[in-house]
Amino acid sequence: MCLTSSCVSLDLWHHCLGHLHTNAVTCMADEGLVTSMTISDREAPASPCMPCLEGKQTREVICKVTTTHAEHVLGCVHTDVCGPLPTPSHHSHQYFVTFIDDSSHYASISPLRHKSEVGKLLKAFISWAELETGQKVKALRSDGGGEYMANHIQQYLEERGIKHEVTTADTP
Repeated sequence: MCLTSSCVSLDLWHHCLGHLHTNAVTCMADEGLVTSMTISDREAPASPCMPCLEGKQTREVICKVTTTHAEHVLGCVHTDVCGPLPTPSHHSHQYFVTFIDDSSHYASISPLRHKSEVGKLLKAFISWAELETGQKVKALRSDGGGEYMANHIQQYLEERGIKHEVTTADTP
């Protein structure tokens, strides 16, 4: 095994070591924690590098609670498809879909064998809910996971005058 000494600038060591803080890099070299590591130029960069800046950026907080609710039953219906589940049911269901009314908080849960069945269950739920309440569904809110993006579902919602609202994915 042949070891060679590497004598490069602090900035290059910073990049090579996965953007490790420059103080940690100099400490490693000074205390001999890394074999054959020497630093030729110990001047720390004047400004942080772009990968370091991007790594420290934060995103806007996604509000998990809303202060506004639909005024009328079926004013807004929240829906999501969950799965695949780790263990299928006795009837081979691997998914389930939820429909929750924003005003009354009524929840309906239906099992699915395949994600492709969501359109059929959406139509059945809307027909049942409108018949039971005498109200029309005004908005359907989903997380943008793709289940309700199929052309036939979008066309159905448009024909019924139902506004499809898409929230940030994976934020219930």
